[in-house]
Amino acid sequence: MLEEYFKILGLTNKANQEEIKKAYRFLAKKYHPDVSSEPSASKKFIEITEAYEILTNQKILETLRIMAENEEERKRSYEYYKKLAKEKARQAAEMKYERLRKEHEAFQQSGMYDLFLFLNYIGRFLMILLTLFFLAFPVYIAVTTGFFGLFFFWIAGIFLVFYIIGKRKSFFRLGPFFYTFRDIKNVFIEEMGKGTDNCGYCQDYKANSYPYKMGLLKIHGVQLNFVGAFWHEARYNRTYKKLSVPRSKKAFRIHLAISLIKSFSILLALIFLPFESLLWRFVGGIMAGGILTAIILLISHTRSKVSYLYTWNLLIRLGIWILLLVMLCSWNEFPDIKPTEYLVVGVIFMLFFQDVFVDLVTKIIFKKTNLDKPIITQPVEIQKLINQGYQNYLEIPIWSTIFPLIKWVF
Repeated sequence: MLEEYFKILGLTNKANQEEIKKAYRFLAKKYHPDVSSEPSASKKFIEITEAYEILTNQKILETLRIMAENEEERKRSYEYYKKLAKEKARQAAEMKYERLRKEHEAFQQSGMYDLFLFLNYIGRFLMILLTLFFLAFPVYIAVTTGFFGLFFFWIAGIFLVFYIIGKRKSFFRLGPFFYTFRDIKNVFIEEMGKGTDNCGYCQDYKANSYPYKMGLLKIHGVQLNFVGAFWHEARYNRTYKKLSVPRSKKAFRIHLAISLIKSFSILLALIFLPFESLLWRFVGGIMAGGILTAIILLISHTRSKVSYLYTWNLLIRLGIWILLLVMLCSWNEFPDIKPTEYLVVGVIFMLFFQDVFVDLVTKIIFKKTNLDKPIITQPVEIQKLINQGYQNYLEIPIWSTIFPLIKWVF
């Protein structure tokens, strides 16, 4: 009676529970409708899940064993449990698809879908320019220098030509944007919601625009396991909270403007600052963007949307980074700042070991003081979670350096 389920999982009827679970995980990954392009993937996934539900349910197996002598009762029970397992398998497949659909809709509504689609169009246009370059550059070199050794450019160019021609019907048909020009215009003009909540960033203003969405996490249940001198691990649980801070039209416009100012400040600094070190140009762009946005926020009486990042811990880390740059650069007449051969090693060391070093020193010096709390008082929604022990991000190598920078800019 159960043999058909063992066959579905590719097992014999002597397989144990561990073998059943292993076979199910392997087949579920292969035939899940979210990842498989096969037409019958959904049906196959339901069959696999149904077999798994039956073969791993000890209550079902025990019931069938007890009723082994009564064939009619055993068959009736078997059909009942089979129906339940099939329904549960179908719900599992649909639930995951529904979750995927909701995530995709949220991705579209966030604006990131349109951004990536726009970049995709730009990439297609640049591919055409690159193709023309591959075809024309060897001709230019051959005419001016008589050197015909750049034939590999023609090979690459011809390959791209065939690729573009092969996809000519859909090359610039990547689908419509989720937001139209009218939608984008309405973001800046029309009001949203009832406007009854107070804006979290502009005093005496009502929230009538897109809220600022952010997330905070809390680490708990930390467990350290030691198995010998060279084998240890740490396990922990995370609780993640998503927030939507009410925001007015004024705050939304100011926040968007300062994100653009920060981005362009960094870009222009990388191009025009007269420093030999790109790292110092990058730092110069961040400083210029920070000063300009601080002035705008001060004049407009608007609170920064990322002020929750400004903690004493972050300031200490920034100070260490600046000190490292100063120590590992050769200083001549300003602005002739030259990186030394140790700068790359120093940067890599800081990316991987900064957290360990800073946490150790600050805990010894400041002991019970919480240096991860924002220096500036936050809107009520954020401040409440921070007081409960939530933090901005997980402090792991590289991520703890990159995450605050990305959030600060965008």
